[in-house]
Amino acid sequence: DQKSVYASGTLTLTSVVATNTVTINGVTFTAVAAGATGNQFNVGGTDTITAANLAAAINASVTALIPGYVVATSLATVVTVTSAFPSIGGNQTTIASGQGTIVASGARLAGGAADPGAKQYNF
Repeated sequence: DQKSVYASGTLTLTSVVATNTVTINGVTFTAVAAGATGNQFNVGGTDTITAANLAAAINASVTALIPGYVVATSLATVVTVTSAFPSIGGNQTTIASGQGTIVASGARLAGGAADPGAKQYNF
C-alpha cells in the first residue's frame, strides 16, 4: 500500500551576498546584510548559516502562496523546499534564483506523486 509523495526541490547556496534573491511560487526572498524583515533573510558568516536563515524566512513568511504551500529545511548549504501537500499538485510550485550564488534544482518542485492505491470516485 503506497502513499502519496510530496514534491520537493533544492536551493544550493555558495557565497551568497546581500541583494541575491530566490523566488518560490512567485514570492521573492531577498538576502540582506542584517536586520531581515518580511521576505528577507540575513547573509550569515557561512553559507550554512545563510541557508538556515533562508529556510527560516520561507517558513515564517505570511505572504500568500507560501504558508500552506511549502515548507523548508536546511542541511549544510542546501535548502530543501517541499510541497506542504502530497501528490502531483506540488510539482507546479516554481522555484528560481536570480544569481549563480543560489542554484535551484529545477524550475519547479518535482517528484510529487499520487497514491496509486487510492480509491477513485466518479460523481
